[in-house]
Amino acid sequence: MKHLSVLKVIGHCLMNSEIRFFFDVLGALAGDREPPVLSSETDWSGINRLAVRHGVAGVFSHYYGQNDQVPLTFRRSWKDSLMSVLFLNERSLKATVKVLRILEMENVPVVVLRGMALAYTIYPEPYLRAMQDVDLLIKSDSKERLLRSLSKHGFDPSKRLRGQFVYQINGTEIEVHWSFLTPKRYRNMADFDKWIDTSKVVSNQFGNLRCLSAENELLELVCHSFIHHELSSVQSLIDMARLLRSTDIDWVYVRSWCEGAGISRLFYFTLTYVDHLFDLNVSLPSGFSERLITKDRVALFDAYTAVLIDADNRWHFLRRKRNLLHVAERLSTKLKQLIRFTGDRELKSFSQMFFGDGKHAGIEVKKKRGERYCRDQ
Repeated sequence: MKHLSVLKVIGHCLMNSEIRFFFDVLGALAGDREPPVLSSETDWSGINRLAVRHGVAGVFSHYYGQNDQVPLTFRRSWKDSLMSVLFLNERSLKATVKVLRILEMENVPVVVLRGMALAYTIYPEPYLRAMQDVDLLIKSDSKERLLRSLSKHGFDPSKRLRGQFVYQINGTEIEVHWSFLTPKRYRNMADFDKWIDTSKVVSNQFGNLRCLSAENELLELVCHSFIHHELSSVQSLIDMARLLRSTDIDWVYVRSWCEGAGISRLFYFTLTYVDHLFDLNVSLPSGFSERLITKDRVALFDAYTAVLIDADNRWHFLRRKRNLLHVAERLSTKLKQLIRFTGDRELKSFSQMFFGDGKHAGIEVKKKRGERYCRDQ
């Protein structure tokens, strides 16, 4: 066993004291440790901006809501955010349980993913994990059965997208996926139907949720966060950290799955970055592609952190694009990634970065449920 901490960067060249404090607070939640002590010279405006943008204001209320060193204006705002997350999460949970009961009656296998699966299982309080929507996974041959089953109960999709149906149920957006990864370069890398067969039931006060095993949920988070969003979601990074810290992972299974799917490099890089960002001191077994942690790891980690703190530039952008090629283990994946660079979306992001304002190319900041969050374009 090799500690990832030996691979971490000494110092954080991108971060001033406020930004470092922001990630230290989130690291306390990620790693189940005490939050940092407050400083009288803290720039609360900058911290509040990041907390609101990433939907984690409730976390700051949880730790510092009663601390007089924090300006009252921010404490009140954070408390409002915490209460809003609590209300929305409970409303989403009730809507999800309703859908699951219908699908159970209709014998349509389904599992709950990400925020909904984690907020009520691995977080100390559900309000510490905000959700923008609910994600469900069905088997690839269950699409028509799902449509018929929900339609019988008065629910029809508001959108039909590649790989998913989107429903609006009791004020909650529920995305039902059958194609887990839609980008062509990774679309057929594994049989995700098997994940549903090995899922488990988790009980709560509103009903039962069928969730993935800890190993598959971690794999799902890593794949989705990196492939779809290029690690631009702080919430997903915290999710991965809490799974690593709070759960016994079957690493033999994880390593074998990564090798079969051709994502060992992608997986190893993502978890070393999570460890670096939150100072977790977690361990991975031998056998993953440690070649990724090269002499320029400081610059590579910074390239991803830059997006999180609104400090992106051309060099960070190019390093992230180069890393997309580096983590692609299969020749076919590399070729598809190269072809993707010539697509309209990628060319637009290159143009914006080098001929536009040079910030956040390929990342859109949207407003939803009163929060700001990043979503991959």
